[in-house]
Amino acid sequence: MTSPPRNRRWSSSAANTVSSGSDALAQHGTSAYAHAPKGFLMLRQSPIPDELDAPFYAAANEDRLVIQFCTDCDRWQYPPKHNCSACSHSTGLVWRQVSGDGTIYSFAVVHDTQIAVLRDELPFTAAVIELNECPGIVMVSHIHASSPGDVEIGLAVRVTFVPTVATDQKVPEWVLQ
Repeated sequence: MTSPPRNRRWSSSAANTVSSGSDALAQHGTSAYAHAPKGFLMLRQSPIPDELDAPFYAAANEDRLVIQFCTDCDRWQYPPKHNCSACSHSTGLVWRQVSGDGTIYSFAVVHDTQIAVLRDELPFTAAVIELNECPGIVMVSHIHASSPGDVEIGLAVRVTFVPTVATDQKVPEWVLQ
């Protein structure tokens, strides 16, 4: 799990102490923890929707997956942005519901984590999911409730929605079909 982008708001629940800020930096490959003091608490994050991604998270709370689509250039876009990444228009951006069916493009089995609330789930599989209906769109997720040995590149998956601990905000995760 990576740290949140600096321009995003996140809420946290459980925590785990890491030995130093440089350890957190090494674990997460980001400068967000670079100045963290010894004993810094690394927290599991839960998204707090803002005006840009509110439709995505509102749909997730209704067990629906929506992806931004540009009607001006007929292109899917994720993560959401104020303007289309291809044609720069903003007037043609709409949210379209998709099935959430996809294919495992890549994955990694996580055997150790500094995040306390994830320890009970070890080992777990983090995967890059390519959405069937949205060419070029990939999402990073848990492969929910699966044995790591069952996961292979190319397997079909379907979306499910799991509430986060801190805010109960649902987020998409995928399960093997």
